[in-house]
Amino acid sequence: MNKTVWVIARYILIIASAIVATEGTLNEEVIRAVLGAASGLAAAVWGVYVNWGTKSVPVEAVVVHDLPVVSPVTGRTLPPPSAEPWKSKEG
Repeated sequence: MNKTVWVIARYILIIASAIVATEGTLNEEVIRAVLGAASGLAAAVWGVYVNWGTKSVPVEAVVVHDLPVVSPVTGRTLPPPSAEPWKSKEG
């Protein structure tokens, strides 16, 4: 989008908020609630926008199966994780 559109929108919001503030039609609690809701909605919209084209990666592409794991509790080396941990080793 053009930068000029965002600048104009910003100044319209500044003028509108100045008018509302000087008339005293809104108190501080209402303004805080509106700004909180708007910031939460903006964060949600931005998160969807940024991740829209992201594709999932299968576990097999991420896990390194031959890399041993060191226990943070005992310091001992544990066997590498299973390639398919959801399958039982017994059967």
